[in-house]
Amino acid sequence: MRATIFAALCVAGLAGTAHAQSEARLRLSINVADQVTSRTLTQNFTVPINAEPAPIATSIDLSSAPMFDIGGSYRFRHRLAAGLSVTSLSRDGDGTLDAQIPHPFFFDKLRPVSGDLSGLQHKETGVHIYAMYFIPVTGKFDIGVFGGPSHFSVKQDFVTDVDYTSTYPFDAATFTRAPTETIKGSATGFNAGVDVSWRLSKVLAVGGLVRFTGASKTLTAASGNDVDVKIGGVQTGAGVRLLF
Repeated sequence: MRATIFAALCVAGLAGTAHAQSEARLRLSINVADQVTSRTLTQNFTVPINAEPAPIATSIDLSSAPMFDIGGSYRFRHRLAAGLSVTSLSRDGDGTLDAQIPHPFFFDKLRPVSGDLSGLQHKETGVHIYAMYFIPVTGKFDIGVFGGPSHFSVKQDFVTDVDYTSTYPFDAATFTRAPTETIKGSATGFNAGVDVSWRLSKVLAVGGLVRFTGASKTLTAASGNDVDVKIGGVQTGAGVRLLF
């Protein structure tokens, strides 16, 4: 009988501890993360050279990039919270350029040039608003499922022209460089994911997250030089949680 009473008190105590540890109202999170992205930006436009349109085509590769994530949430019910996170990343993209340069003496005689592109900067800042539902697994381990709208600001370097050299009789041309311009834009999209945390003390936990984000925006480098840009991607990270 005593053993039964003792076991019941232990279970009640553990349940009370789990409840107490899951009742932190305010949670701040700081993560070092990575945005897993594999996409290509393409440009197809013309510029006037020698009184004729010169077609230019570019391909810019954007790969995965490290990012910083900071945010906070407020638990207004036992398992429900609302929060906001801010993410920021910057990376350089490489690519290729192919162009057709009109002849200075003859119409409809295009001279092909091509070259490599490097150091084309891409920056994204995301503000993610979400609702989160907590699934307490143990007194120390929580799983949060979340989702909501996101607002992105994006900056991207795009090619705006082509520089080349040519010598008499001007039947061939050689690529030298590609002038670029930084184009800015913003777009609204979504976020959804899972956050896990393991409590180390009353105010400190460690955790990780997987977040899916996405938006799209058409950026205009010049008249006729429009580029459809996909923003966001799969974000994975880990860091600390401060609980109050």
